[in-house]
Amino acid sequence: MGRIVNWFNNKIKNGDKFLIIIFVLGVIIRVFYLSYTPYDTRTHDVVGGHIDYIKYLIQHKSLPSSTDCWECFQPPLYYIISSTAYLLAQFAGADNPYFYLQLLSLLFFLIFLFFGTKTLAAFNVGKNITRIAALLITFWPSGIIHSVRIGNDTLFYMFYAIGFYYLIKWVQKEDREWFYLSLFFSILSMLTKSNGFMLVSVVAIAFVYKWVKSFKQNDNSFSYVKNGLMFIIISLIGFSLALYMPIINYKNNASKSKDFVIGNIHALN
Repeated sequence: MGRIVNWFNNKIKNGDKFLIIIFVLGVIIRVFYLSYTPYDTRTHDVVGGHIDYIKYLIQHKSLPSSTDCWECFQPPLYYIISSTAYLLAQFAGADNPYFYLQLLSLLFFLIFLFFGTKTLAAFNVGKNITRIAALLITFWPSGIIHSVRIGNDTLFYMFYAIGFYYLIKWVQKEDREWFYLSLFFSILSMLTKSNGFMLVSVVAIAFVYKWVKSFKQNDNSFSYVKNGLMFIIISLIGFSLALYMPIINYKNNASKSKDFVIGNIHALN
């Protein structure tokens, strides 16, 4: 949160108030949309899917099989966070804990917007193009609808945007801190949705490219070896966590068609 406040302060000092206005208006319109949108409106796979996964974790205190609900094949990170939020809402005496899950999704999406805007600015394509792109990413209608949905999409968007932003910063400045942050958040995106594998792959490709370039130029290639070992270790841990349940379900033949990553694909038309 401190970094977000500092970023806003720097933008104000630098005179780029337009991006601040866009972001604030994006917050206002989404809060207004949330005020009249129940959790089961303009959404999909909530009842019988995401909510059932959350309640399963609360009731059984263990990860479900892929056949226990429609979304139970998904990686567990979002559902662990949401089940905690659900319990806290109940503990606080909330009449509608689902509303707090919507608030959680809104928080994730706003952080996605923040880092999405930072990424646009990092490309240095010019103030006008950055502003137009920020307008599109902030006010695209489906983005407003998605922002308050219960489900793992908004958390995935958030982690993906953060990981991609730090990847861009690392490619530009080669600061080791940016590389580790990019890798960390790309792994978290994979623990939220299997789509996160794409970002992990991009980080890997960027690292190999930079290492080969550094090796050819005899420019501190040893540091890339150390970073490479760290990349392999963190990636192995991340892949192990992300693939644990799919492997268990596959071995136990829990899915009728022995689907591996997408556990409900056998039921899709």
